[in-house]
Amino acid sequence: QLAHEATQSMGLWQDHDCKAEKRFLIKLDPDNDGRVPLDIMYNQPETTDSHGEQIFRFSESQDYLRGTGGLDESDPSRPKVIISNYVLGPANCYKSLAFHTFCCLNECDAVLTEVERVVGGPSAKPDVLLPLLGNLTTPSMDEPRPFSTSLVEKLSGIAAHSGGMVPLHGRLFAQWLHFAFPHECPYPHITQKDGAGNALTTSYFQGAADSMAQWTDEEMLPLVEVDNYVIFGYQSILSTAFMLLAMGAMWNQVRTLSRCLQTNVMGPDVEKGL
Repeated sequence: QLAHEATQSMGLWQDHDCKAEKRFLIKLDPDNDGRVPLDIMYNQPETTDSHGEQIFRFSESQDYLRGTGGLDESDPSRPKVIISNYVLGPANCYKSLAFHTFCCLNECDAVLTEVERVVGGPSAKPDVLLPLLGNLTTPSMDEPRPFSTSLVEKLSGIAAHSGGMVPLHGRLFAQWLHFAFPHECPYPHITQKDGAGNALTTSYFQGAADSMAQWTDEEMLPLVEVDNYVIFGYQSILSTAFMLLAMGAMWNQVRTLSRCLQTNVMGPDVEKGL
């Protein structure tokens, strides 16, 4: 019980540094769009606590940031770090045990959880979501912020392609949440790879939320979810195979026990007959 409680509390302990790092990065966000110019981030000094111990420093390479989905290169001449993706990235994970990796908590989960609680279903109409999300505040917000006209139109566009309803767990709504709450909700990248093994990502949005472009209706949830289904299928097959082997072993034991009982019970009768 003690070990279980310690494991459960480890994530909250790790998240304390995550929140400090996030607050530091938000101060470097000039447009308040959840992005920090890469050159500005690299120019930051190492951050230490009151005891002089290093808290964090930004030294990840541009290739590493690109590979982990933490880089916005919509403008190649001025790459930017996506704050929410960077904070939730593997660089901020703490691996303490072989089966445990403690990473920063996803604060966007609280937003989606509230939506799920109120909606009570897998989808909702825009006129239900807009007032609900418009009244929410996040750790980086002192008060609710009004959504831009382009964001409102984009949510209606998502619903128009889904029979008038917005799928709450679809990729497009996840993208919408990122631009509505850029400091909490990560941008959902596709993890597909091409024939040469190169990572493929969807196109980034040009500019800030007011000039969103390059949304494609064909964009789907990350293919890693398909991989989960495949893994689940393999697990089901393995489980069935192990079950059949176990049943076969039990049947062999029953047959062996039956033979022993037959020998013990029938043996004297045969001898009497002789």
